[in-house]
Amino acid sequence: MYEEDQKFSFLFMVGVCVFIVGIAILSGFMVSEGDRIMAILSVSVPVLIIVALYQWITLRTTVTGDQLSIRMSPFGGMDIALSDIQSVKVVRYDPIRDFGGWGIRFGRKGRMYNARGNQAVKLIVDGSGTIFVGSQTPEKLAAMLSAQQ
Repeated sequence: MYEEDQKFSFLFMVGVCVFIVGIAILSGFMVSEGDRIMAILSVSVPVLIIVALYQWITLRTTVTGDQLSIRMSPFGGMDIALSDIQSVKVVRYDPIRDFGGWGIRFGRKGRMYNARGNQAVKLIVDGSGTIFVGSQTPEKLAAMLSAQQ
């Protein structure tokens, strides 16, 4: 059995928060003084809520028996029968360039489930195409998938 839980990088989320709140503060100086507080709050509060929510999002990857389960809670995921996996390969990727960021992504290279880092297991799956599963231990996940096929 294989199980891995990943969360988004806290430092990344703090960086995003600081950047967007900084833009909100700077844009607040471009409006009249009476609207400044509302301009800053209207951008900052939703950003802070989104960043807080990211801390509850978890990517859970599980291999049990004859199935690979990929879940990005609370958004769902997919189950893949191991018998449907045609190939397994450990890869490095650029999250921004290849998929436009982290999370559940659809790009020109296929579907990606990732929460952090730049390592994944690339799967070719009957009926589903190419699926990348982000992992902090991709060699272990690939070995488990290959052994179960």
